[in-house]
Amino acid sequence: IQEFLTAYPGQSLNRLIRAWVDDSTVDEVRDSGLFDIDAHFDTRISALRTNVLSMLRRVESNGWVSYRSFLTTIRSIEPDFFRDLRLTPQWMISRKLTGDGSGWDAVEGTVLRLLLTGALHDFGIIDIAASASDSLQDQLGVSEISAFRIPLFGRRILNRFSGEDVPETMTRVETASVGVDGRI
Repeated sequence: IQEFLTAYPGQSLNRLIRAWVDDSTVDEVRDSGLFDIDAHFDTRISALRTNVLSMLRRVESNGWVSYRSFLTTIRSIEPDFFRDLRLTPQWMISRKLTGDGSGWDAVEGTVLRLLLTGALHDFGIIDIAASASDSLQDQLGVSEISAFRIPLFGRRILNRFSGEDVPETMTRVETASVGVDGRI
């Protein structure tokens, strides 16, 4: 633990994100309580996290991105990022408290929202703009996202995670201090 605490902060954050991606014992989808999930359905949570990070790396905008347009884009270019709709029976996973609980928006849309408003926001990878909370959203436990952006800090994290940008061996830069006598 001391190695983690004394490491360069970027290295520590990279290790923390790597541990989150690789850890299959914590499963946001199953643990959220938002879904009825068959015991035989494999959420492949590590692969899911990797896929979502890959999707975010492909977002080129430095400004705010409409969440709805992001969902539409993902649905058109990578609809099976979470479950293969041709191979997964709809009864294996469905969203609670919704009309069509097994549809793409109800499952994949909610899964993306869980990851974006959860760990990815907590790690500082994305900033989110959310609509005002109402009782239904509070009851469901997932806030609506109007838009999100990847700040410079988040872009650097995504680049580090993909092996680009700042190398793991970067050393901490010590800052100089000036004494009262003017010496550095």
